[in-house]
Amino acid sequence: MANLIVRGGTPTERARRVFVVGAEGMIGQAVINALTGYGAAVTALIPPGCEVQLPAGVGIATGDVWNPPSLKGLARGHGVILHLIRHTRDNPARGRTFYFLHVTSIRNIIHLALSAGVGHMIMLSTAGVLCGARRPFVESLRLGEHYLMQSGLAWAVARMPRLLEPNDEIDSALSSLGQLPLIGSLLGRYVPIPLPELADGLARLALNPGARHKIYYAPALRKLPL
Repeated sequence: MANLIVRGGTPTERARRVFVVGAEGMIGQAVINALTGYGAAVTALIPPGCEVQLPAGVGIATGDVWNPPSLKGLARGHGVILHLIRHTRDNPARGRTFYFLHVTSIRNIIHLALSAGVGHMIMLSTAGVLCGARRPFVESLRLGEHYLMQSGLAWAVARMPRLLEPNDEIDSALSSLGQLPLIGSLLGRYVPIPLPELADGLARLALNPGARHKIYYAPALRKLPL
């Protein structure tokens, strides 16, 4: 399938063109559905050989985030890149360390943004070790955040907790407690978050022109307007 290259348009039109990295994953597909629901024009970056069911009208760009030449020019004409790669498991024996999975991919996508003239980039990260994340996982994402913040791009980072497991009574109880004002102010950023809620928040973050140069946790993302 040929890559879709988007060009032209007014600044307002380009601001609503979102290039989604990690579109093949569960979070990526949910975010794409939320974005299209808000009327955004979306292009999904899909790895070679990967088959994904996407909503009608979503553009497809084929490229490997760990192979920079395959990304050349793919994001041109978009207003924002949404980087959703967040692997919770590594495989050092195969070279897939957390550093490779997160830092290498974010650096490659930063280069893509700069070379394609996309001035705004958002990164999905983690809230930290209190939400059950392994320390090397957290450290690799924090280093990715650092590179993004120093890139010269307009940026936003979404430090989100782990996803709520469906039908898990403990997760459901924790998520409900996180909505309470007092508990939410203390632990709201760490309790599991439902996938639809995460996807909607990330979509609104991508489409909010004022949501830049800031780290967002789940409570703030829930309140973010379009």
